[in-house]
Amino acid sequence: MDKLIAELLMAFANNFAFYLKSHQFHWAVMGDDFPQYHTLLEEIYTDAQESIDDYAEELRRLGVFPKGDLKDIIADSQITDTPTDAMITDPQEMFLVLLGDLATVITTLQDTFDAATEVREYGLQNFLADRISSHRKTQWKLTATVTPCVDNLPGNENYASHTMINPDTGAEAEIETDAQHMAAQAAGYTQDSAPYNTMNSTT
Repeated sequence: MDKLIAELLMAFANNFAFYLKSHQFHWAVMGDDFPQYHTLLEEIYTDAQESIDDYAEELRRLGVFPKGDLKDIIADSQITDTPTDAMITDPQEMFLVLLGDLATVITTLQDTFDAATEVREYGLQNFLADRISSHRKTQWKLTATVTPCVDNLPGNENYASHTMINPDTGAEAEIETDAQHMAAQAAGYTQDSAPYNTMNSTT
């Protein structure tokens, strides 16, 4: 049971941090299609926000108090925050960051599901399976949104041109800059062509 509790506490923290980041992006997003992006981000953060209480109640049912201090929650999370002084406003960059975070959230949920299986916590399994399914749907929406645009992200010219592929969706992205490479990598893309060259690297 200790393993399950530890996994569920991390899942709770990841979900809370993901909610906070996606809500922050909702406030900050800019672009020609602002109304659509603003609405999509609201849909994403609302889904995560509405599940916070469910996570907490599952923890209480297992005899554990969920953490209520924001600093402690963020410390437990695998999701990095976005400092206000380095806020992203480009929607495509936001969606790529969120795709990377979703991969982390889902992996933690899968690990928690496996831990619940070991102790026959079937009701908790149902909750976790529903969360995974919801996040998979969000992945699909974000991937469909960013796939045509991943090669248009801003950045400096540090990397040689190469192709990356998302093994889950089969989508390909032509990478020209370091910013594009890191953003695509965060979204689950893997390198598919010749190794890139860091032209300005000293290592």
